[in-house]
Amino acid sequence: MKHVVSSSEVPHLWAHQSQDSARNGNDTLYFRGATIYSYGSHFPIASFVETPDQSRVIYFTTETYSVTTARHISMVRHSLPGYLPVFNVPLDQGFYRKEPAYFAGTYRDRIKEASENVARSRNQNLREYRYETLCELVKEANRYCETFKLSETFMVPTDFDELKKELSRIAAEKRSEEKARQAETLRKNSEAIEQWCKGLRSELPWNIETVYLRIEGDEMVTSKGARVPLSHAVALLETIEHCIETRTPYKRNGHTIRIGFYTVDSIDTDGNLRAGCHSILWSQISRIAPMVRSIIPIADSRLVKLMMRSNENAEPTTSNL
Repeated sequence: MKHVVSSSEVPHLWAHQSQDSARNGNDTLYFRGATIYSYGSHFPIASFVETPDQSRVIYFTTETYSVTTARHISMVRHSLPGYLPVFNVPLDQGFYRKEPAYFAGTYRDRIKEASENVARSRNQNLREYRYETLCELVKEANRYCETFKLSETFMVPTDFDELKKELSRIAAEKRSEEKARQAETLRKNSEAIEQWCKGLRSELPWNIETVYLRIEGDEMVTSKGARVPLSHAVALLETIEHCIETRTPYKRNGHTIRIGFYTVDSIDTDGNLRAGCHSILWSQISRIAPMVRSIIPIADSRLVKLMMRSNENAEPTTSNL
């Protein structure tokens, strides 16, 4: 009997349960008794579990961890004996101490999430695929409850339009709450914001999401710490105003607008700009625009023309800011 075997053989030895343990050469895939692990006891992939009527089923993890672990998961799944029921549940280091009711609860949560995904689907093919996945999940959940003598029964929702309306209402409430929260954050930090804009402090509290701008010498500085030449800022201002005046949004799609070391991702028709992690509102851009122009009244014409040409050649898009 060999206990050190190839990685591909470990799952098959586990599936047949013909010996108590085996591992591959570097201990990254192994089993002990009923459970097979990837990289350690913190990540059980699958385990044989006894049911109330003393038959056996397999718990198979729904978790993922890394590319290598994903490969181990695939190898184990392909080794599963076809005659045993398989229940896909979230496994952790202490899964064997958890009661069947706990895993029934995880099915309940996953069915709720899957139902919401169906309701959110805009593409018909995606909606149908998600609906079929949901139906299979409900069937599996009910088989689990029946196998472990649980009284709970799961149903596939029927009114997805109502669910979609409810999700939209919840999302709107969350947006409103977030807007109120950010407004309160700005109110509490108004003095710090004013000091930063005047150059009296080097940074702002981490929870201030609004990006502020100020001028330091010949550079434009953001409250997130990015710096760009003022001449580039003036050129970009010309492009932003062009988007507003012509009601033509810009979105990076092969045509590049650069400002300093950074690339602009999008500008909407209200003048709001996105570049990487920076989402800068027109209210902040327009606030500092007169100061910028008073220092550099005429931008580098070549740069302005290049940026304007990029914007004009870009296909019209709907901004997702």
